[in-house]
Amino acid sequence: MDYESIRRLLDPPNTHLRLLLHCRAIPNQHLIRAFQLKTSTFTSPCPKIHTHFRRNIQTRLKALDSLPKWYTLREVVNDSIDFYLPLNAPPRNYAAHIQAVVFMTVLAAFFDFSGPFPDASDVLFVTQNINALWVASKRNTFLPVTLAKINGHLHGWIPRNAEDPFDENPLELIIPAYETLWRLIAYSFHYVEKSPELRFPLAEFYEKPTVERFLTRENDGTVVSVSDIIQEALRLHPPTKRLKRLNVNPSFCWVRSLLGAAGFSLATGSSAVAADIETIQRLPAMWGPLPNEYDPKRHKHLSLMQEASMMPFGCGPLKCMAYSVAPRLAGIVLAVMSRRQDTKLVRGEINGDRQGWKGWEISRRV
Repeated sequence: MDYESIRRLLDPPNTHLRLLLHCRAIPNQHLIRAFQLKTSTFTSPCPKIHTHFRRNIQTRLKALDSLPKWYTLREVVNDSIDFYLPLNAPPRNYAAHIQAVVFMTVLAAFFDFSGPFPDASDVLFVTQNINALWVASKRNTFLPVTLAKINGHLHGWIPRNAEDPFDENPLELIIPAYETLWRLIAYSFHYVEKSPELRFPLAEFYEKPTVERFLTRENDGTVVSVSDIIQEALRLHPPTKRLKRLNVNPSFCWVRSLLGAAGFSLATGSSAVAADIETIQRLPAMWGPLPNEYDPKRHKHLSLMQEASMMPFGCGPLKCMAYSVAPRLAGIVLAVMSRRQDTKLVRGEINGDRQGWKGWEISRRV
């Protein structure tokens, strides 16, 4: 497998932005019908929509530069755990709990949600059906009634603002943020619970959630940073395992080489080439004899090739704009969860992504 080929697919040299947008948007057309994402850069090949979308996201991300905002997010995470995981209540499905906490964190981060918290059953409906709509859309099955109910809840929770470009369809922003974060945090907490030594840097970040603290390692080199903890989870479990791009001209020699290389697939009758990010980030030749093992210490001394092969947020001009903020958001949620002494995680037999958390439960006890 060749990480350079993946980079050429995602960031082909001398390619106009319009063509890059087209190659990304066409394989994502199912998301328009599933979530009505009509003005998203992920589904539209229009450069004007792309520029407008990026400008609006940059405004949201800039608001997260404030340290008081991070203290507020920390309290939202704490309060949402208390609210959605009542003390001494029966154990709750682990994935459902993470989804609820992350969902409320996303609303607080990007829509200034300040409470009161919505009913647990309503949040469960929204989070589980976002997942259901996503999965169904890949089978070309669409559920407009369910989508209408989701939007009804969202408009009841998020203050309406006609000047907000995401006012009409907040899912334009919620989908990429929420879908990126909840599985990342679910995996990360699982790993931290198995490695108590990782709690120390997380506790430090909890007290002072700055960029510097997120990146800080101990001077003796024995303790990893919160960034290392999150980056290793991103290496093993990238938010999108396979990034699809349209093959606009199969006669290009570089496309022909990609199709025959490991790490790419082209389904019969399809024109979408898939870059296998998950596989490239687990190559033994790149990551050593135990590439499937979680080891955040790897990220303390990455080689240039390892750095180049890390593409959990893509690469090139269309790289996810939140590539630096999303790991910090995951870090603050993880810091709060790992600091609490009143939760108990019970692991199931199957560890999966959207639908593979069978038997996993979490509860709060005195």
